[in-house]
Amino acid sequence: MKYNKSFYKNLKKYNMIDGGEEVIVACSGGADSMFLLYNLFLLREEFNIKIKVCHVNHGIRATAKRDQDFVRDIAQKLELEFETIDVNMDEFAKENKMSSEEAGRFLRYEFFRTFNTKIFTAHNQDDQVETILYRIIRGTGLEGLQSIEYVNGDLYRPMLNISRREIEEYLLENGIDHVEDETNSMAIYNRNRLRLELIPYIEENLNSNFKGALLRLQDLAHKQNTYFQKIVDRYFLNNMKEDVLDIKLLKDEDEYLISIIIREYLRRLNLIEGVGKVQIENIVDLIKQDSASITVHKLIFEISQGYLFLKKEVEKIDETLKFGINKTQLGTLIVEEGIKKGKNSIQLDASKIKGKLRVRNKRDGDKFTPIGMKGSKKIKDFLIDNRIPKYKRDFVPLIVDDENIIWIAPYRMNEKYKIESMTEKIISISLEV
Repeated sequence: MKYNKSFYKNLKKYNMIDGGEEVIVACSGGADSMFLLYNLFLLREEFNIKIKVCHVNHGIRATAKRDQDFVRDIAQKLELEFETIDVNMDEFAKENKMSSEEAGRFLRYEFFRTFNTKIFTAHNQDDQVETILYRIIRGTGLEGLQSIEYVNGDLYRPMLNISRREIEEYLLENGIDHVEDETNSMAIYNRNRLRLELIPYIEENLNSNFKGALLRLQDLAHKQNTYFQKIVDRYFLNNMKEDVLDIKLLKDEDEYLISIIIREYLRRLNLIEGVGKVQIENIVDLIKQDSASITVHKLIFEISQGYLFLKKEVEKIDETLKFGINKTQLGTLIVEEGIKKGKNSIQLDASKIKGKLRVRNKRDGDKFTPIGMKGSKKIKDFLIDNRIPKYKRDFVPLIVDDENIIWIAPYRMNEKYKIESMTEKIISISLEV
C-alpha cells in the first residue's frame, strides 16, 4: 500500500509536521477520515510521529455505536492509541440554542483540544466547495470566499485539494474498509442539501464544472485578500498603538479599503464577533467626521481629532507625591527643591502650596488659571484647545494641592503658583515622558 502523493506534498508544503511529536487524527470511520488515518499511518516513520486516533459518538444514530467500535478496532489493528467520548449532540444544541451541526462541531473540537496537540481533520476538496457555496448563500463578503485553510491554529487539513472521488478510489484500490453514516445521504442538514440536491442540480442544468468554478472563485478571492492584507498590515504597523487607531490618513481613501481596515481593527481587539456589514459601514461613515461616536454591541467607539478608540470606563486616580521619584499610574514625576529646569518641568513658589502635593486625572468641572492669564479656564476646554486627543484626556497628569490644580503636565502651570521676586523657596516638578 502506497501513500497518496498529493497528501504527502501537502504535509511538506505547509510544514504540518515537525517530527518527534504526537498528533491527533479525528476519525469518524467514514471514507474521508479513513483516507486520512491510513496515509498518516503509512508516513508515521518517515515523519517520526506518534498517532492518537480520536472518535466522537454524537449519540444521534442507531449505528453510532457500530462506527465507534469500528474505529476502535482499526486503531487496535494498527496498534495506535485510541480515545473516544460519548456526547448528545441534539440535547446540547437545544440547551445552548445552536443548530445540531454547530453543536456537533463544538463538542468534537472541545474533546480534541483536551489533548493539547495538533488536530488532523479529513476536510477535502468537496468540503471546500460546499463551504464556499454555503457562505455565498448566507451573504458572505470577499473574505468569506476564501477556502478552508490547510493550517489554522491547531487544525491541520492535508486533504483540501483531494476530491471525494479520488478518496473513494484510493480506498477501493487498497482494500481499506470504512463505514457509511446514513445521515450523509439524507437531506436533513443544510450541508447535506447542498451536496445532495443543489450542487447536482447546478451541475446537471447550469454548469457541469460548477465545483471547478467555485474553486477558481476561491483562489481569486484568496489572492485579492492576500494583497489587501499586506496593505492593511503596513497601515497597522504605523498607525495603531495599543487599542487606538490613527485614522487621519484614511479620510481620502476608498470606502472599501477603509472597511477592511476597520474590520481588521475590530479583529485585533477581539470584537469582530457578531459585527456585520451595517455596523462596519456606520463606522466608515464616522471616519469622514471630525468627532463622533457609535455604539456597537454596547461598546462605544469614539472618533476624535483623527483617532478611533474604544471608550472605556475610566477609574479615578489620585496619588500623593513625595520628594524624589514618584512612579504613578499617570507617569513618573520627580519633586525636588530648587530650580531643575527641563523640557517637561515647572518651578513654583513652595509657600503657595496648600496641604499635600498630589497627582490625579481630571474631574467634571475642573478649572485652573493658566499662567499669563487672569481668568479661569475649564480643564476640558484647555485640553480641547490644545488638541489633546480625546482618548488621552483622562490620563493627563494634573498636579494639585488641597485647593487648586497647579500644573496640567506637561502643558501649562497655574498663574497663582509662579515664582515672584519675594519667593524664598522653590520647588521643581518634572514629568518623565
